[in-house]
Amino acid sequence: MPKWICEISNLEVLKGFVVSGVRNKTQSCRVSDLSELKKLRKLSIRISSEQLDKEDFSGLKDLDRLLILTIIWRDNKNNSSSSPNNKSNVTIPTYSFPKNLEKLDIRCYPEAEASNLLNPTELKNLKRLYIRGGKLIKIPYNDKWKVEILRLRFLQNLKTDWVELMGSFENLKYVEYVTKIPNRTGELPQEYPEPENFPENVDGWIIQKPITTHEDESVFCMYRADTPVDMNSTLQNASITSNES
Repeated sequence: MPKWICEISNLEVLKGFVVSGVRNKTQSCRVSDLSELKKLRKLSIRISSEQLDKEDFSGLKDLDRLLILTIIWRDNKNNSSSSPNNKSNVTIPTYSFPKNLEKLDIRCYPEAEASNLLNPTELKNLKRLYIRGGKLIKIPYNDKWKVEILRLRFLQNLKTDWVELMGSFENLKYVEYVTKIPNRTGELPQEYPEPENFPENVDGWIIQKPITTHEDESVFCMYRADTPVDMNSTLQNASITSNES
């Protein structure tokens, strides 16, 4: 993006900020330059480079008003492969997130492990965590999360102990796992199986599985019995979020 973007001091929403390895540092706006946008509330970043400057992302922590952050890795054969053993060429930086961040949306994450990226000690105010696509095998839950809404979509390699996960996410009100189906017969394809060990019964929770949307997606979800959930609105939101670019 052009350098002058960072001169718009009143900018509150910035979508589609592209991080590329080929750039003119004197004329292109870098992630570190975004620290000048003190009023920025919502930001989406697209990572299209195989060579990232780790220090470039440190400026994110200076965006005190940033509440919503989306990070999208380029969706190609390299980072969307069903095999978690295929190493990505993308160097993943160690992130330092803004302290007030409330929603984090991660898409096409190209690594199997994400302890640096998903660290609850750095995301103390995070209430919504969305992870869609990519190679992620396990969500780090060694420390306690404050997330209330957890949405997991199209994670072919995900392996998790749902009981342990819910124990770490103590403030959870709603959990969603979405898979694609090949047709409208309701049968799940082999490459997108039902989430392993998805709970059948949990005290104080309502569990619904699967619900098929008009977008040919199967939604497995559970929510606290004392938390009102409009399922029609929730499923509509699931489809909208799945189709966002």
